[in-house]
Formats: sequence, structure tokens, C-alpha cells
Amino acid sequence: MTEEVVMIGGNAIAQLRAYMEKIVRLEEQKADISADIRDVYAEAKGNGFDAKAMRVLARKILKNSFEDDAELATMVDFYRDKIEEAVKQEHAYEARCAEGEGESADQDSSEITT
Repeated sequence: MTEEVVMIGGNAIAQLRAYMEKIVRLEEQKADISADIRDVYAEAKGNGFDAKAMRVLARKILKNSFEDDAELATMVDFYRDKIEEAVKQEHAYEARCAEGEGESADQDSSEITT
């Protein structure tokens, strides 16, 4: 087979070199993208999301392998509910912090006048 490639013409070596350079460049990009994806999953996990569930969801979206639209809707609803829950918890925390600051300011002023 090597003899056939060489016999095709001198252009075969240049083509092979170009293909190999392109493959190597794409493999490097693939490695970089894979690292970026891992970072996104790690960030999501750090923010309380289930990275394993997200991976399953991503695979299903990419393969369009949902049994039906109801399965996709269920997954979307699940994450929407979790996001809404997280936002409510954040607002409640902010409200508690604001109340705590108000109480400490009141306590400080009462201590000064007493």
C-alpha cells in the first residue's frame, strides 16, 4: 500500500503531512475543549448542581435520545425548579443578612445610650 501512495505522485507526501498536521491540531483543540467542559461541570457542581445528571442530560440532548418530549420537559422542569429554589434561598439569605445588620445597628445604638 505504501508503494501505491508513493506512486500516486509527489503530492501524496505533502497531502499526508497536511492531514497529520490538521489531525494533531484538532486533537489538541479537542483536549482543550474537554478540559473546558470538565471545568464547567466542576463549577456547576460547586454551585450545587448534580454534575452526573447534567452529563446524562447533555448526552441525551446531543443524541436527541429522549423517549419523548415529556422526558425532556421533565428534565427541564427539574432544573428550572432547582434554579428557582436556589434563587429563593439566596433572597432569603440576603433578607436575613439585611435584618441582622439592622438588629446589630439597633443593639449598638441602644448600648451607646445606656
